[in-house]
Amino acid sequence: MLDKILATVDKIFSSPPPEVRFEERKYPVFPFENAYQGQNSAINAILDLDRVVLCSHTGSGKTVVYLTAALLEQYRTLVVVPRNFLQDQIEEYNEKFRFINGDGVIFTLKAKSKYRCKFGETVIDQEKCLPCEARYFDRSQKKHVFEFDGKIYPYPCLDCEYEKKKNEVIEAYKNRRILCLNQGNFWLAFNIKEKNELFYPEFVVVDEADEFARAITEGVSVREEEMIIMAENSTEIQHLLKKMNKDEILAINENPEMIRKCLASFHEAVEQLMKDVMEKIDEIEEELQKKNLSKSEKDMLKAKLVKLRRQLDYFERKISKITFFANNIDKIFVYTKTDAKNLYFEMFCSEEELITRLFKHVKKLCAATATPFEVSKFVKVNYEVPFKARVIYAPVGKMTFKEVFQNGNTDLLKKAVVDYVIPIHHYISVLLNSKVKTPIHCGSLRRHGTFVADILKNNGQSVLLHEEGKLDETIRKFKEKDYDFLCVVAAEYGADWYWCPLQFVLKVPYVNPYDPRELAIKRRFGEEIWRKRYEWDALSRLIQACGRNTRKPDQFSITVILDKKFEELYAKYENLIPPWFKNRLIWLGGEDESNRGEENN
Repeated sequence: MLDKILATVDKIFSSPPPEVRFEERKYPVFPFENAYQGQNSAINAILDLDRVVLCSHTGSGKTVVYLTAALLEQYRTLVVVPRNFLQDQIEEYNEKFRFINGDGVIFTLKAKSKYRCKFGETVIDQEKCLPCEARYFDRSQKKHVFEFDGKIYPYPCLDCEYEKKKNEVIEAYKNRRILCLNQGNFWLAFNIKEKNELFYPEFVVVDEADEFARAITEGVSVREEEMIIMAENSTEIQHLLKKMNKDEILAINENPEMIRKCLASFHEAVEQLMKDVMEKIDEIEEELQKKNLSKSEKDMLKAKLVKLRRQLDYFERKISKITFFANNIDKIFVYTKTDAKNLYFEMFCSEEELITRLFKHVKKLCAATATPFEVSKFVKVNYEVPFKARVIYAPVGKMTFKEVFQNGNTDLLKKAVVDYVIPIHHYISVLLNSKVKTPIHCGSLRRHGTFVADILKNNGQSVLLHEEGKLDETIRKFKEKDYDFLCVVAAEYGADWYWCPLQFVLKVPYVNPYDPRELAIKRRFGEEIWRKRYEWDALSRLIQACGRNTRKPDQFSITVILDKKFEELYAKYENLIPPWFKNRLIWLGGEDESNRGEENN
């Protein structure tokens, strides 16, 4: 098998760049003289249809397609992206569109923390914060103010870059420019008013739609202080929370009315805590009005104020999510984690359904994604740009936890690493005459990831193990330091590997089917619906990972899939798999090799 893989790598490396077909741009507003084949028809589809899923791979120009359509429609347009660096990418198109139109058309607003403060950072009671976080209401001036270096400033200050940017994008948006927000602040576009006129979005684009859906529907936790209030307000809920029995909580999913009661009680508890925090803020603001306070007393009060304001922000975000969940109670399930300390509410909803519910009053919707999803009201629009990148399926065996660890078959992992990962890495490093940094998508961190990292170390390889909960930091360290391999999990979304010409998918990224969250979904919505979501989620994550290590048509990049479970999922969900992935896939093993082996060689 190794010889076949290396021969295939040689063939891919020595092959000429793919023939990329262009066509003359149809619309003068399109910022390039020529378009990739398929881009004109994709723009047409967005213009002609009210609900579109735009499906294509990374580097194919989806962004310029929907931005062109937005400019042609001249609607108030909101583009929602899941991450800040995507906002940077979209903002770069401003220069290209300005070349055509002579004016900026795209305006982005990021989180407040991304903008410079003229005061810099100060330290109050060992906590880093901005001075304006310790603002208070000055009764004599009848406005919020804050103190810095002995001087009083209005809030927001006249030099606040965030407030300036916010006002700039709001005005531009009112004038039908394109507003690009992230999943943390997209709600802003739904609250822009002037003289009782609501400037509601008319056209909404959700980029990376699958990732956006995950973020919006992810669970919200009931903390201990909230559970105490819930228990005080209802004896029925008190009994449930006092025991925190996992089976009893799981059984709630068979009782939608009980879910509604618990969620309503949760809402009341958070509102009560918000009220308590606001009262404490009022008390501290009154204290700060006193003229005989020493500097240390003021600093102590400011530190408390900062902490309370952060709590208030947290509760406000939480209330927004609980309210959204309450309005979609038919899609809510409840569970507790293994430690049975907290209760969690979460939303189970397809991408199409979520986007439709969130933006139901919008005239036109476009969801952009590399991995399509099943649709009933939306129309799928696919196009593809030929890339040199390839995905090689070379199965070593089934890499499930049961097969490898419960059945005592860890030799499979040793074989995968020693016989395939290390030799292929060495071969491509020699081929490219440079040290190749190689991510290994391990599926699970504590078992597969740790085990594979140890095998690599024992074979003299330089390896970094993903630090749980610190993906960005781990990737930065891997990129900057002298590592050959990174054993990583859950990096299918939120990470680009275009600087890594080689990557491995060791294990299909299934979640644990016995996790309390998975059991709750199954109990609430049934085995059939749960299984389909469970399997397609794993496969779509794998597909996402395979598209992340290339950006240009002529870029040489290889992904090697080693897990035999892949072909089971491929056969079951072939109709959902995007064409671009099928066209990159090379079969070098598996039961179906004879039928597929020459497909893309």
